[in-house]
Amino acid sequence: MQDFHEIINDRQAIVNRFLNEVELPSGRKVFIPTIPVQLKTSGPRHFKSGPRLGEHTAEVLYELGFSEDEIDKFRRDGAVKTG
Repeated sequence: MQDFHEIINDRQAIVNRFLNEVELPSGRKVFIPTIPVQLKTSGPRHFKSGPRLGEHTAEVLYELGFSEDEIDKFRRDGAVKTG
């Protein structure tokens, strides 16, 4: 059994693609675990970081029918954070 620090430094885990390195928007690189069962037919997987907090908030609110003025008011009131 390995702890987290041993796993992310395990060359075999990286070569066998049990871990993938992902670059965050900040430029920091981190390892994320992958699915341990891999099929040749599924091809290579491409990983990226998830969206930042509030990155898509305005888009979602527009889709829900809120106006730009309403969204600006939500921002000013601290009800939402937008990217």
